[in-house]
Amino acid sequence: MASITKFSALAPLAVAAALLGSAGCNNDPGSGTVTINYQFGIGSSSCTTEGVGTIRVSFGDEERTEICTDAGEIVLSGVEARNYNDFVMEGIDGEDITIRDNLDAPNDDESLEVIDGASTSIDVTLTPTPAQIEVTFILLDANGVPYVPSADVPIDTFKVEAAEGSSSLLLEHEYTVSNLQSATNIVPDEERDLDGERVDTVVVSYDDVQVDADPATAGLEAFTFDPPGDGRLIQIRVTCNGDMCSGELIDTDQGGTIPGGGSDTDGDTDSGTGG
Repeated sequence: MASITKFSALAPLAVAAALLGSAGCNNDPGSGTVTINYQFGIGSSSCTTEGVGTIRVSFGDEERTEICTDAGEIVLSGVEARNYNDFVMEGIDGEDITIRDNLDAPNDDESLEVIDGASTSIDVTLTPTPAQIEVTFILLDANGVPYVPSADVPIDTFKVEAAEGSSSLLLEHEYTVSNLQSATNIVPDEERDLDGERVDTVVVSYDDVQVDADPATAGLEAFTFDPPGDGRLIQIRVTCNGDMCSGELIDTDQGGTIPGGGSDTDGDTDSGTGG
């Protein structure tokens, strides 16, 4: 009789434990529906006016590309329910280059909460994607041999300045050669000041001596070009033999990266005027 009483007391505990174990194995967070309403800037501009052909949305493991429509709505169903802090929306032109995005301040449209069984709506404003400058530094000794990392390079610093014409500075950054982590660097632009519809001049100087495509001009010329447009990548190569440097404008037609701001690979300072 005692054994029967003991079994009866333990039975509810065993059932409860089994139920808890079963619940613990159910890790499915559920899913919800997301409606994304997008517009260009503050006004009522159209896809055609902005030059946008497709819209790409990405966050978490989700990615969707759809034709841009003036209705400005994308509906995603079956989205995993959780918080996302990496919501990116891009407006892409006919050359497959991102020219509009939601990464400009304020950042309130870069986070998203999806609730299980519910419908979530998010409003997104797409603004021009800044252009970018990519500079490759090739540092050689007087005999044309690349410097080893521990070598004493005669060049201390490089300064990159981007402007509209000769007077409207848009962006500048100074690189310390001893701190460079790679030969190719994207000029940092955290404030997204490099307007691709305005920039038409880039000057690279080293130790206060200007670099241009023709060293014979004694640094009187800068790299000039037609404004490349939003989201474009301005590629420049600077080659130094000893303490003499010259530069070359490689291309202005390729697309940059998202987000628009470059990473500061040397830890130095940059500034943009935004004017």
